[in-house]
Parts: sequence; C-alpha cells; structure tokens
Amino acid sequence: IFAKNDEVDRINLLRHSQLPGEPLQVKTIRSGEQQKEWLSHIPETCSVKPQALVMILANAYDDPAEGERRTLLYANGDTGIVVDKGEEETGVKVRLTRTGQVVEVLPVTREWKEAYVETDQEKADRHARAKTLGFAIPKPKYRIRGSVTYLPLRLAYATTVHKSQGLSLDRLQVNLGSWMFSQPGMTYV
Repeated sequence: IFAKNDEVDRINLLRHSQLPGEPLQVKTIRSGEQQKEWLSHIPETCSVKPQALVMILANAYDDPAEGERRTLLYANGDTGIVVDKGEEETGVKVRLTRTGQVVEVLPVTREWKEAYVETDQEKADRHARAKTLGFAIPKPKYRIRGSVTYLPLRLAYATTVHKSQGLSLDRLQVNLGSWMFSQPGMTYV
C-alpha cells in the first residue's frame, strides 16, 4: 500500500512488464463531455497480460430467471489473476482470489446526467407530437451530458491507502516510509 498514485503506477507497471506475452487490450469509448475524474482515472485503453494480478473496480450481478434472486458475480475491490480474453470481444476472464471462480469482467458505462429543463418550444413540440400520436409523451427527466464505457480493471500489485480503505485484505505490505504515514493517525487508517 502506497500513499500516492504515481508510486502505485510505478510498481504496477514494473511488475506487469515482467510478465511474458502480449497484453489483452480493451479500448475506452467516450462520448460528449467528460468529467475530470473520468479523464484522470480512466485510461484510454485497459491493457493487461495473462497472469497479471488485477483489481476489479465495479460490481456485477448475474441475470436471473423470472422470480429468482440476483447473485453477485464480482465486487468492487475483488482481486484476481487474468486468465484470457473473454467470450465477449470486450471482456476479460479473471480467476477471483476470493472464490477461485473464473468470471468474465465486462465493460461498464458511466453517464453524466443533469436535470432536463424543457424550453417552451420543446414543450409545444412534445404536445404537438402527442396530439398527432394520440397519447401523452412524458417530459424527459434528465439529459446525458457525456458518457464513458470502460473495462473496470486495474493492475493490483500495489494500491493506494485511499483505494484500500474498507477492503478486506488477506496479505499486504505497507510502505511506511512515505511522508503520509508520519501524519497523526494515518498509519491506523
């Protein structure tokens, strides 16, 4: 565990570069305006080699039959080893450390939504269309300013204190030499 992202990135890239083989790559798809955190935290391409240690950054549930309960397939913070490319061209198979199960991690889409304010002209157009069609057309509740679709994986040889908070970790090493751990209470965190 390190204090800063640049330290984490250095260790992760060093360990990843030592693995044999070619990386599996999944491109990020962006549309519209992008939030600052998307630009700084989501790479343009997720690139991981088979046998890489990764952390999953999203929850995923199965798609149960009618009346059955959903089952959690993997959770934000789960770690595992990359096995291979997934069945879906954009997915990656990962063997979970927690269960030993192989799951296919698929891309997720995040949307930047804002409340929709309808202009008088848009309201008149909507009512005119509704009159022509013979049924009411509901007013939109929001508009999407932008979206990002990405593979929610990151290398996990190292992570930050911030990302590890709240996780249950079986084994870890902490870089106590960092300036951050000299601050009151931070070693406890």
